[in-house]
Amino acid sequence: MSVSARLASLRYLLTNLLLVSFIAALLMGGWLIWVPVILAMLVGGPIDELVGDDATPAQRGWGRFCDFNLYAILPLLVMITGLLFWHAGHSSGWAALLGATIGAGYFYALAGVTAAHELIHRTTSNFACLWGRALFALTINPTFETYHVHGHHRNVGTFDDASTARRGEYALAFVIRTVIEQSIAGWRIEAERLRGRKTAVLCLHNRVGSGLFFSLVIVGVAAVSAGVAGIIAFLAAAAFGRLLHELLNYVQHYGLVRVKGTSIEARHS
Repeated sequence: MSVSARLASLRYLLTNLLLVSFIAALLMGGWLIWVPVILAMLVGGPIDELVGDDATPAQRGWGRFCDFNLYAILPLLVMITGLLFWHAGHSSGWAALLGATIGAGYFYALAGVTAAHELIHRTTSNFACLWGRALFALTINPTFETYHVHGHHRNVGTFDDASTARRGEYALAFVIRTVIEQSIAGWRIEAERLRGRKTAVLCLHNRVGSGLFFSLVIVGVAAVSAGVAGIIAFLAAAAFGRLLHELLNYVQHYGLVRVKGTSIEARHS
């Protein structure tokens, strides 16, 4: 394999290197916490735009390497969450805690949601879907798995889609609407799936319920390890991450219209 081909495949490691740098910053504490956050939020975006899209496919034999990086995002974000709780419980200063909270929320969206979105589409793998569900628990989004695959994909670009922003709809108004409508529709879709299998809605096989359980476990760990401050820090990070995720949805489909029943084309996304 050529050097350029190896470098092209190594780009799949960049996000995890960014997460590792944030973990190192959280361990060192102080103003250093802000360095990877600022680099990611203010520098990474412009560089990404300047470099442009890379259409080079992953090289043969690198599939496991790419999958490793995909699955590694969850344990890395768990470490970041644990360090967030540590800062919340040890009075490390408001500036450090603010940086830890903003950074955690940003990486929940940048890395966690992106990886989770990929994993929940691997519908033939229960493990992949479970891993993705755990990632979505960091932004307290238990209905994304069911709604996105079985609702958004079917209704994108129509008024039946909670994830499509309408023309003239303000961003924050969209966020409020989409969170409410996705939650209701996601639960309804999961309930219908379970009833179709002659299974009780409130059971261990309920994907929405298990996703919500994961989020409650995180809140419980926050309470035990850092008390009220830990709970507030996690909820703030989760809300920030969810806000960024929904704003991305806002940009991706804003004002796009598809006649219900017609084929979904590239212009609808």
